Amino acid sequence: MKIIISNLLCHTIIGVHDWERATKRPLEINLEIKLHNEKAGASDNLSDTLDYESLANELTALIGPRVYNLIEKVAHDISDCVLAKNAVASVIIEVIKPAAIKQSTSVSVVLEKSNGRNL
Repeated sequence: MKIIISNLLCHTIIGVHDWERATKRPLEINLEIKLHNEKAGASDNLSDTLDYESLANELTALIGPRVYNLIEKVAHDISDCVLAKNAVASVIIEVIKPAAIKQSTSVSVVLEKSNGRNL
């Protein structure tokens, strides 16, 4: 079973240029989270799965106060947080930086990680 969170909006200081670091900028985060089991599908109990609202709140609280140079580091910080959850087997993270360059609407990185348990 997978949980997908689309377009999670976080604001943080991000970038290597002075003009980027003058104020918080938006990042969009997409997550595809593979769970270890499908127990919640049978039990209908939140404790048998990943609480995605709680995770979204945790991620925005994690990223918001930090200062980053690279979106790659943001992706790694997110992966560490998500993979620390017992229910999670693996995660695919896309971090999107809108208006990063003049020639496109956004730039993004994609990171896929497993916690080492059987998928």
